[in-house]
Amino acid sequence: SHETNLWLNKMGRKDATYRNRLVKFDLDFNIVDVSDEFSFMDALIEFCCGMAVKDDWVFITFGVQDNAAYVAKIKLELFYKLFT
Repeated sequence: SHETNLWLNKMGRKDATYRNRLVKFDLDFNIVDVSDEFSFMDALIEFCCGMAVKDDWVFITFGVQDNAAYVAKIKLELFYKLFT
């Protein structure tokens, strides 16, 4: 998931910072755990687009500043450590 901190800049225009959290659900879609907020690249605008697991790797697709797309590749054991 992502959360937004909205504010007005000096020109009175809307501005924001977007941060991400991982949410773990059980089989009945009850929330079991939530990670601390994090940033992929420390940009103001970031959003996760998808996630897939293959073998011992987690692949997370995300966008930055509404104009660039990336894929993060993380070892599955490290991914599990992101939860509290």
